[in-house]
Amino acid sequence: MNNPKHSERSEQMVDPGDVSHVAAQILTVARDLDINIEAVGASIGPTFTEFEFTILDDLFNDGILASFEEMLSNELKRGSAIKCTRTDKKLGIVVPHIKRLYPDFQSYVISHLGDRKDKILFPIGLDLDGKTFYSSLDKTSNILICGSSGSGKSMFINQILCSLVFNNKPEELGLVLIDTKAVELDSFKDLKHLVFPFANSIDKADDALTWVISVISNRKTNEQVKHKPILVIIDELADCAISNKTFHTQIEFIAENGPAFNVYIIMSSQNPRCFICDNYKAQDDLSYKMLNKLFKTKVIFYMSYDSKKLINEDAGKYLLGSGDMFFSSENKCLRLQGFYVDDDTIKYYSEKNASQNKYPSVVLGLGKDGNEITHTFGPREAVALMAGTCGNGRSVLINRMLTQLITKYSSDGIQFILADTIGISFNSYKGLSCLIKDPLTKPEEIREAMDWILAENERRVAIIKESDDKKKAIENFPAIIFVIDEYSYLFKRGVFETKDMFLFLLKFVKLSRYTNTHIILSTQRREKEFITTLDLNYMDTRMIFHCLDEVESERLISSPDAVNLKRGEFLYMKRGMNEPVFCSFENFTDKEVKELIKSIILL
Repeated sequence: MNNPKHSERSEQMVDPGDVSHVAAQILTVARDLDINIEAVGASIGPTFTEFEFTILDDLFNDGILASFEEMLSNELKRGSAIKCTRTDKKLGIVVPHIKRLYPDFQSYVISHLGDRKDKILFPIGLDLDGKTFYSSLDKTSNILICGSSGSGKSMFINQILCSLVFNNKPEELGLVLIDTKAVELDSFKDLKHLVFPFANSIDKADDALTWVISVISNRKTNEQVKHKPILVIIDELADCAISNKTFHTQIEFIAENGPAFNVYIIMSSQNPRCFICDNYKAQDDLSYKMLNKLFKTKVIFYMSYDSKKLINEDAGKYLLGSGDMFFSSENKCLRLQGFYVDDDTIKYYSEKNASQNKYPSVVLGLGKDGNEITHTFGPREAVALMAGTCGNGRSVLINRMLTQLITKYSSDGIQFILADTIGISFNSYKGLSCLIKDPLTKPEEIREAMDWILAENERRVAIIKESDDKKKAIENFPAIIFVIDEYSYLFKRGVFETKDMFLFLLKFVKLSRYTNTHIILSTQRREKEFITTLDLNYMDTRMIFHCLDEVESERLISSPDAVNLKRGEFLYMKRGMNEPVFCSFENFTDKEVKELIKSIILL
């Protein structure tokens, strides 16, 4: 996709009018009211001109100031946005331009952002001198964005997202996007940076916030590790607050605890008084008190009421809309003009950074060179074998894979069948909506599940045959992943014979190439008769942990090196590879396994 062109709207030349003539008009109105002032100068910004005068008499009071402001609005014919402010003997008068500037976001990114070393930097807007003012997440911490519809809130969020996506790889920044109306943030729903599926409903928003809370809690117990930043963006807090009574307590926890652990939140609303609701009734004073406590940085766009409750200035009603804002942070309040981000620019950055993989993929661990090793559940990866001695990481790897798959692909309809012949591996997963059935433990249940998935394969193949667009039909099937842990116990119990598994895999592999169904077989017992009979021909992928001897290692993965593997290390080999590659878990602990399962339950 080509770079987006600069917007015609953004290239309009600013037209403040005849500044000298406006200054003369101001002096004329002042004389009509017997006000004695003297012109000092004028600063021409992107949106308005600020005139500065010196007050020469002591009779100038607030009542005269209000009359002066009203008469100026009538005389200059620039609307009600003319604002007069008095500080001792100084008088400032803001006069909107006849034609304003809409700064082009794309020009800013090309000329400025790429040169910055701060990865979590983003532009805020242009100041009165036309200079770009910017900040970063670690400085702003949590941000509250308020303003009426059409004032620039969504455009501001777009410029933040495009900036951060431009400057950060998915491994450098995580995003959690919540938009219960699925309108404003829908363009970014497929970003590779998402660490939780796009939340486009109240229930999914609740799940997302619960997951973020679990991440913060996990990071508290692992403070010595440097964690990548996670940014939570919520478009329109009122929708969540009115429908979810625990919403404000979730936000309170994230806002108070998150920044210390590199988790930040940006929340927008045109009705912030609804932050705390009781029986659908907004608690105004309590809402503003809590918001001011949690959000030290506020961005105020045009709002006809309540701006004084957020930034101690009743100036929101004087803003001009379309990106004209007050940015309040660190005891500073600046008036800035936000950037204009057109649809082509949003499409460019969202599609360029969207996940291009049509099949589920997971990060298995790190190779010897420190790079991530990923596994894709594609059409040629139907059957995977995990084997090795007890206690060396197979269960951890399964949990890592499940965590990633559920987090990244549950919104795409991915489904699981979890079978555990011993009855201890998958108990914690019970009740998950992505499970076709609750975890299976009885051999009879597992046999039924095997028959079911064969029938499902046949059903999907029939659909493909009848479809005019077979490729599209295949892509529309949600993935099904069938995990059987300690499958060799099926033979020990006398319910299965090796030929049963052989015939099952023969039928499964024949159809699964087209149906997006996959099986993971895991075992610590090495059934030599079973492995020899299959001759590993049906194993598209092998993940082999520590083996007792070189003969076993050679037979399972064509390498003697598995005998030297330590806990959390394994050899990975898939169809088409000439030799296996080494892979290991980072920060491998038993505690991590429990936290992974806990995070899945919270989903």
